[in-house]
Amino acid sequence: MKSVVLLFNTSCVYEIVILNYFLNFTGKEVVFVSMDGKSITAMEGYSINVSDKLESIDSSEVELMIVPGG
Repeated sequence: MKSVVLLFNTSCVYEIVILNYFLNFTGKEVVFVSMDGKSITAMEGYSINVSDKLESIDSSEVELMIVPGG
């Protein structure tokens, strides 16, 4: 099962980093996506690459869906 993180240009890096650390620490598979599959620019100005676009994710494989705020 996957933990999917949907990133937007209003996402905050600190939310993403802390969350990713704890999910990886517990052995979860984390997949970063955006609506269109293109990289996003976080509020702090950092560019973040994603693995895929949201519609490409099979919802039957998703354990957790995360949408970090801004």
